[in-house]
Amino acid sequence: MILMNAQWEVGCCENFDEFQRLANGRAWPLALISEKSGCNLSLEVIERLRPRIEMEQTQVVILSEFPSAGDALLCYEHGATDYRGWPLLPSEVLEIADHARRQFQPPSNDDEAAGLVIEPDNYGAAKVMIGGSRPILELLRQIFKVAQSPNNLPVFITGETGTGKEVVAWLIHLLSKRPGPFSPINCAAMVENLLESELFGHEKGAFTGANAMKKGLWEEAANGTLFLDEITEASESTQAKLLRALQEGTFRRVGSNHEIKASARVIAASNRNIEKAIKDGVFREDLYYRLGEVIHLPPLRERIEDIPLLVAHFCRRAGRGVIIAPEAMDVLSHHTWPGNVRELESVVNKLITFCGKRIFPEDVQQYIHGPKRRAEHLTRDFLLSLTNANPLEGRPTMSEIRKRYVIETFYEVGQEFQVAKALNMDYRTVISILRKEKLLPPESRGNANTPLFPDNDSNSLNPPVE
Repeated sequence: MILMNAQWEVGCCENFDEFQRLANGRAWPLALISEKSGCNLSLEVIERLRPRIEMEQTQVVILSEFPSAGDALLCYEHGATDYRGWPLLPSEVLEIADHARRQFQPPSNDDEAAGLVIEPDNYGAAKVMIGGSRPILELLRQIFKVAQSPNNLPVFITGETGTGKEVVAWLIHLLSKRPGPFSPINCAAMVENLLESELFGHEKGAFTGANAMKKGLWEEAANGTLFLDEITEASESTQAKLLRALQEGTFRRVGSNHEIKASARVIAASNRNIEKAIKDGVFREDLYYRLGEVIHLPPLRERIEDIPLLVAHFCRRAGRGVIIAPEAMDVLSHHTWPGNVRELESVVNKLITFCGKRIFPEDVQQYIHGPKRRAEHLTRDFLLSLTNANPLEGRPTMSEIRKRYVIETFYEVGQEFQVAKALNMDYRTVISILRKEKLLPPESRGNANTPLFPDNDSNSLNPPVE
């Protein structure tokens, strides 16, 4: 009835035989199955529609009056699109149907109408730089020049979190054609003693638990590249030892007096404001100068023309074919992306996983904003209890709901001005309701048209009349 009232074309079946006859007559984008308990009927329907499900032309959604995790998992494993507990709000039912309809639309040969069509590809997971904007082309020029420089020139990469600092370090290593390995280490993820041991190695017996000699990453990366991510998070002692190793070109294992030649190229990175880190004493100024060439990575908001290329790259890497509506790409391009490329990759992966073959603006919007406020979930539960537990003619009016809400809140907080603030209601309206219910004397707080507020908070407690 919900779907028919919203002008959807609906075919109803009381049993599986009726469904078979209906399914033979035409193709439906959505099969909604109502199960009282178990999932036997759902599995039969899924099996009957399997060819269309695998071609992503039909979605199967199960609505169970007695849902269980085991049944849900079984349905998902067989190919169900969704499994919900009944009852649902009418708006939720329509949302399910609308999603299926949008996914069912046949592809258009007109690229402008179809949006960005991305075919699946056997894509490797290699780190690559994606884009063609002016900032990216300038960055690539810097990368190439630094990679070709002699004498193991150290490099310091700066940029906001998620801009791809490790990708740039990897490209420098790749273009340098150094025979040794690329060895990354996150300085922020290790305590001081462990970081020093990981970097420089240690001798047997150097400290408790050092049962054998261990080479450090600097030694193992001989003739290769050592990438020190978040170097500003390293302790002052570790920074001092790094400075000495860069100056002298040698280092010592922990517990050893023997000098080892440092032949690995050092690339460091940080997402901090370096000038502020130096001023605050977090990062040594002499180490900053010793790290040599500085490469700054532009944030994604400064190269929005690269977003379609990045989206296509992430989709291909996931091995899924999708069609992204132009409006959806507009939403992606106009987001500020505080998490930069890493955030974009995360959003694309969620869209591919949860939104089907076609991506629309509303799909994107649910992943680029924060999680819904708890109040919205409470409102949904409240409406669900009202709409499903009462027939239409027996439901309370808005006036009755508001009156009861005010009374119950007053019982809880005991002060009418606190009720007005908590419920974002006009103070005079609250006073009027409480007086009619004889919860306040007629003139206990003065005239209702001149509400009494604490002097320091009167504006916040007197919103416009609803």
